Amino acid sequence: MTPHRFGQWPLLCLCIATTALLLIVMCTYAGRQPISGLVSSSARRDVTETLLPQTNVSDFNDSDASQKVAVHTTLSARRAKPEMSFVDVIVIVTSPAGWLDRRQRIRKQFPRNLRLVPNSADQHALLKFALGTHGISDQELLALHEEANQFSDILLFECLDEDGHLKHPPNWHLDEVPSSTTRKVMLSIQWAVQRYTFDYFFRLGDDSYFRIDLFLEMISLKQIPTAKAVIGHIMTDTVFNMQQIYPQGMGYGLTYDVCLFVSSNVGSLLDTAPEDCVVARWLFAIGARFVDSPRWRDIELGEGCKSDMVLAHKLPAELWENITKSGLVQC
Repeated sequence: MTPHRFGQWPLLCLCIATTALLLIVMCTYAGRQPISGLVSSSARRDVTETLLPQTNVSDFNDSDASQKVAVHTTLSARRAKPEMSFVDVIVIVTSPAGWLDRRQRIRKQFPRNLRLVPNSADQHALLKFALGTHGISDQELLALHEEANQFSDILLFECLDEDGHLKHPPNWHLDEVPSSTTRKVMLSIQWAVQRYTFDYFFRLGDDSYFRIDLFLEMISLKQIPTAKAVIGHIMTDTVFNMQQIYPQGMGYGLTYDVCLFVSSNVGSLLDTAPEDCVVARWLFAIGARFVDSPRWRDIELGEGCKSDMVLAHKLPAELWENITKSGLVQC
């Protein structure tokens, strides 16, 4: 007897249902896999509530074999990219449009210190000034374009040029208001990563005295780590209603791998004020080391002047005059 033409439909429906169930299970499992390097929306504003330990630069020891291998591998990987130029340090100065005198002071001092480096003809360091195009007049913007054409060291970003709305600490809790300084740092890191490989990205305040030659010496002598670290004047304070460790905004260095993380997550990371504390929160997400150095000095806080300072903040006018004459601070 010929079977009924609908007799095989139940078996066919069972096969289709089983296949669909397997596909659902596979998609659900795949969706649970973490995406390396990304900060989730729930974590972007409170990356961690843990106060991370800091390291003194004198405690850093490059004698550990495993650490040497890790550093060597990282450096080799960076230098092996033929399509990108290698620079030891990229220095970015965050500066508002109206502070031309401070930019001019750095332009004079920086190359004089760089010439103190052995083989100074090599491209050991690159200096750029980060400015914003929002919140300034048409005349100021025109002046910035003329300055950029003259010196070829200006980076103009689509962000506020100054944090006038965030200068008072009570306003720092306004998480939805971006900080111009934080945005400049974030976008400068992205700019650097897209064009260069490097050991350190150095964020410099335009009111700070920076010895690029001494910083390069610290790198060459392996006195500071070159992976997953920030070096500077490490502070601890109550920010966002919690105890937090952070690199003081007068100037700090970020290793290349930290910059890769930031560059890949510009759209997800916190970008409010205060900039130095927000940058610290970026670093919490990847467990970076906070390396404190006594060669970073804040003169305004009563820390004395020393001739071997790598960075000094708020130098008095007479010391700047000495620097202008000799190229070096005379303590």
